[in-house]
Amino acid sequence: MGSIGHHSLPPTLPDRQRAVVQAESPAGKLQIVTDRPVPKPAFDEVLVRVHAVAVNPSDWKMTTQFPCPGAGCGMDFSGVVVATGHGLDPALGIRVGDAVAGAVHGANPFDPQAGAFAEYTCALADLLWKIPRPWDLTDAATVGGCCVATVGLGLFADDALGLPFGLDQFVADGKASFVLVYGGSTASGTMAIQLAKLCGYRVIATCSPRNAAMVESYGAERTFDYSSSSCAADIRAYTENTLHHVLDTIVDPKSILVANKAIGRSGGRYAGLEALPEDVLDGSGTTRRIIKWTYVMGTSMIGREEGLTGPYYSKPRPERRAFGKWWFRTVVQDLVDKGLLRPHPVKLMEGGLERVPEGVEMLQKKLVSGEKLVYKVV
Repeated sequence: MGSIGHHSLPPTLPDRQRAVVQAESPAGKLQIVTDRPVPKPAFDEVLVRVHAVAVNPSDWKMTTQFPCPGAGCGMDFSGVVVATGHGLDPALGIRVGDAVAGAVHGANPFDPQAGAFAEYTCALADLLWKIPRPWDLTDAATVGGCCVATVGLGLFADDALGLPFGLDQFVADGKASFVLVYGGSTASGTMAIQLAKLCGYRVIATCSPRNAAMVESYGAERTFDYSSSSCAADIRAYTENTLHHVLDTIVDPKSILVANKAIGRSGGRYAGLEALPEDVLDGSGTTRRIIKWTYVMGTSMIGREEGLTGPYYSKPRPERRAFGKWWFRTVVQDLVDKGLLRPHPVKLMEGGLERVPEGVEMLQKKLVSGEKLVYKVV
């Protein structure tokens, strides 16, 4: 499939735009401003006219844990390239007029101008994917870049689950191993299920019974009710005590407990998509030491220092940037071009950019399940 192609562009770019930013108070509150400067792309960036944005749990977690009044917000977006940075590598194949999707690190105290919840946003060109036919730009925002980046790291990075990547790699010899996706009905969960399934793994997942059919439609061979007291025992019985890999999209005491009990007798690897408690990481708690416990942050693909506090701090990681370039420009692009990835179920919300803060609040109040909230910006 080819890309959607060139789109018509505004005759001139405005100097100011509408955007969602962090309010002065209370901490974590979001507000709309109408006079935010339109950013200019750096040498390795493109300026995107945003078509649609998707809301993620990180959009409220970042603003509440690391408040920065005036900072831009939002991560996942789709849109059309309207300008490129001087000296942008032409080998990337990203040009003005291309429809693209990806993510930026919104709510970032060290880059307060960044944020997808705006009419225009700058994004690293090598961490974007071009939207192919017959994808809709709204569906593309659902995939965006945040969850597909985090899931890619969690499944395939050497310091996470470290799974070998290759489509249908176990089909011929029949030696596929199990991968448990905890939180299978989340957007990260359905993405992880698809990616692991495409690589030939036997994917199982936890979710509520009402979301089981949806989760299985994305490739899980069996689902388990996370609220059941026998969840871990049921998983261990189904996998015949051989489960070795767990990707946790939820990361709470219950998910850690289930993983600890469900992984087989020989141990294994666990990767959370959020920071883990210190007693889990250092082995001083009740979790089994035969399991390697780790977590990943999708924003580390940017490769720059993240000066956040505590476990969210990250030193510059050029190897993560290299992984990200391979992941987006080769793997994700190839999968969407071939029609091998499905977006998470979309709930298109009314009201555009002005209503985005309400969607973020809905996620914070846990009012969303099995759907991705998406807002059209233009």
